[in-house]
Amino acid sequence: MPDIHEPPDHEMYSWLDRPASPIGDGSLIFVKSLPADEVLRRLGADPAAAQLLSGEERANRGDAPELTSVHSLGGTWTLAFEPGGFDAFTEKPVRRLSVGTEVVMFNRDILAHCRFRHIVDGEPWTYFDAVAPDDRYGRHPDRLAEAMRRIGLDPDYDFNDYDDEDDNLITGEEPPHDGYWSSMTMALVETVTGLRLDPHALAPPAPTVNLPLTKAHRLSV
Repeated sequence: MPDIHEPPDHEMYSWLDRPASPIGDGSLIFVKSLPADEVLRRLGADPAAAQLLSGEERANRGDAPELTSVHSLGGTWTLAFEPGGFDAFTEKPVRRLSVGTEVVMFNRDILAHCRFRHIVDGEPWTYFDAVAPDDRYGRHPDRLAEAMRRIGLDPDYDFNDYDDEDDNLITGEEPPHDGYWSSMTMALVETVTGLRLDPHALAPPAPTVNLPLTKAHRLSV
């Protein structure tokens, strides 16, 4: 059974919501015990075709939204980053990445919805959208419930109690995690990985590939 680490203070990740955040809208894919070359192969890329690009170089490319970079973080985990990326968040490539190991994923879309996914050896263990943290799926949907509660991401919060017209809960209270979806979701990622993500982790040069056809390819696998 994978470890559950001490939950951090989610404010450690307040940088995710700053205008200059290097993450923006996209997917962070943490893969345990696989080197960068193997992560690229499982994503359908040829490691020999990868370019070594810094964060600044990737951001200045015209095809930046289609780039996937893979970062060796030191120790056990490797990080793949898809800016604006939802391709690797589809079911089949995530399962392929996790065969024989585990994958923890953070995804934020243009509406600031944050999604968490933990997959172990091809099997989804826990998946939810931070907007509705009570609506969890997977083999172990409640395994991280106590850690979520300690972080401030109420595992019992029911999005159906939210009144959009009045912009508050029917009970008169604000959602307990409103405005903190990103930082709380990333704090939960750290709880599983035991890894503190530095805001500068994506800046150094890293193997980078352009996979413009990945979505069509991956959905067909």
